Amino acid sequence: MARTFVFIFFLLAYSNLWARGSTAECSNKIQAQWDVQRHDLKRIYEEIDPTIDILDDNFPSASVQTRNSSTEAVYTLHGFMGSPAEMRMIGELAFRAGYDVFSDTIPGFGGTALIANQFNRQQWLDHTRRRLLQLASCYDKVHLVGFSTGGLLIHRFLYDHPELAKKFSVTLYSPFYDPNSFFLKILGSLTGDIPVGVSVKTMYKLSKHPDLVVLLKEPEAYLQDIPLAAANQVFELGHELQDLQVKNLRSIASPLMLFLAHGDRVLNFSNSEYMTRVFNKRQLVALPSSIPHHLMVSSVSASAQAVAKDTLHFIESN
Repeated sequence: MARTFVFIFFLLAYSNLWARGSTAECSNKIQAQWDVQRHDLKRIYEEIDPTIDILDDNFPSASVQTRNSSTEAVYTLHGFMGSPAEMRMIGELAFRAGYDVFSDTIPGFGGTALIANQFNRQQWLDHTRRRLLQLASCYDKVHLVGFSTGGLLIHRFLYDHPELAKKFSVTLYSPFYDPNSFFLKILGSLTGDIPVGVSVKTMYKLSKHPDLVVLLKEPEAYLQDIPLAAANQVFELGHELQDLQVKNLRSIASPLMLFLAHGDRVLNFSNSEYMTRVFNKRQLVALPSSIPHHLMVSSVSASAQAVAKDTLHFIESN
């Protein structure tokens, strides 16, 4: 009996080590693929906009942090005009907690407005789907953290793949489905005569829009011109998901932690709250009006550290 117990224990231990080894091998392959794609994206950016000066060391593209021992991963996806840098706090916290961390870039961002305008929502959707299917095949559990447009892309993926919902937990920061009327008015004032975009500095001088402050404070992490064609693609992406949920409402089994700020002047708070009711297990954290759209960025949000800690606790609980 004792020998049987020892043998069973050995098999369980060995199978666990084998599973970790296979996950490590799988994650290494993903990392190699992401590195290749990173350099390919850099080349494409330089072809679109030859004036851009991108150094490999500071190119704000996708990054991977692995320990070769984790069977769970965290995937982060930034927002419109942003880069993986704005998701750094939760990424670093999750990695220190033992998770493999994949910080992705929405194709077209991390460069210039001219580059961003050359990509469309279908390319964003295809990219996100490939990434998440890849991670789902490699890890026992994948924890998705999306901000604004990144949150919208994650939501759309889960709508399209309800059969994979239990593979993921989801945290959404200010998910964008429909613009706040103030934000819409500001963008609506821009005419089609502007070929590429308008500078953030100019927009801030004209509008004093509070959610532009972070872009000016951290120019290394954000585009400094608003890509108008890309903005339109974000609006269309939000409208498409809303139309899909009206025509064919699907519940999503993934647990969700939703962060929204009452002071957000980019998105429509009520609509973002309503759109996420399709998640069966939802926790809503409504932040006060003093907190901006970029609620997870410490340079503009007093709640950033609390948001990161609450996110990690949610991840660890799911």
